Amino acid sequence: MPRLLPDRLPGAQAISTTATKRTGAIDPPTSRSLDLTRRFGLSALANPSILDGVPDGATLVLVPNDDPERAEEEIATGMIALRRDKDVYFQRVRVADLPT
Repeated sequence: MPRLLPDRLPGAQAISTTATKRTGAIDPPTSRSLDLTRRFGLSALANPSILDGVPDGATLVLVPNDDPERAEEEIATGMIALRRDKDVYFQRVRVADLPT
């Protein structure tokens, strides 16, 4: 019998502990993307107007100006989302201007 979540919603099941175990280190491209996202988020907290042009519900893809390889990785990620019928907004960012 499936375990129900505390709110006891019909059909709701708890995630097994096996499914939530950490798998180890994050690969370098993912780590770079997470760092860029974190830094952009800090910038957006300081100046929310930088998000004014991003459509509601869109997937925001940050394209760094200082690393062509990473820019290509981010664009490829955005293209995958486009192929999955997601709304995607590409934002070029000047990494040197982002907080650390």
